[in-house]
Amino acid sequence: MWYAGRWKEARRIATADHDSSASSLSLRLWRENEEEAQQALHHPFVEALARATLPKERFTAFLAQDALYLDAYARAYALGAAKAPDAEAMRSFARLLDGTLQELADVHQSYARRWGIRLATVPDAVTQAYTDFLLHIGYARDAGSLAVAMTPCSRLYAFLGASLAPQVTPDHPYAAWVQAYASPDFEASAVQLEHLVDRLAADTPTTHHLYRHALTLELAFFDQAPL
Repeated sequence: MWYAGRWKEARRIATADHDSSASSLSLRLWRENEEEAQQALHHPFVEALARATLPKERFTAFLAQDALYLDAYARAYALGAAKAPDAEAMRSFARLLDGTLQELADVHQSYARRWGIRLATVPDAVTQAYTDFLLHIGYARDAGSLAVAMTPCSRLYAFLGASLAPQVTPDHPYAAWVQAYASPDFEASAVQLEHLVDRLAADTPTTHHLYRHALTLELAFFDQAPL
């Protein structure tokens, strides 16, 4: 497939270039916020999803809000490509944009077709706050700051997918969701975005604030989908 081929190339670039040493800015940002990542993993919504006790209507409401969020997330990647300082960064943002649009098709629209649900809806307050945050950074700041603001979503979902995958059997109602975020391709996209952080972002208090704020909004996103 064209998409699979593109992501094999993205994974090769990310694996070859990403600095995973203790000096990596992206790794230090993640480690500073591990407590928030654990809170997400043990959030009642995520735990119910893992146990397959999450009511279908709660999952579909979450999925609809997430589709709205990912639409803005894809647009933020387009802004990153426009502001990229060089061709390599521009190609990385473009590949990540492709991957996000494919995520919408493979996960969200697939569930919508299978379960007969409509994804178009009005954004909840948290969804609006998160998308406003990303697009504001995309328009007002440089490509490195935008990469920092976008990374917590990608890295957190890769973490959740890898953590939940051993608990999920093929007949699990949310197996496709978990498997999508546990896949090597999704991990490659997270690494590629972290590589953009390491290449383009400055290690400043503002950078740490942007990362933490985005992760706080991730937790709030699960809060807006109560059981």
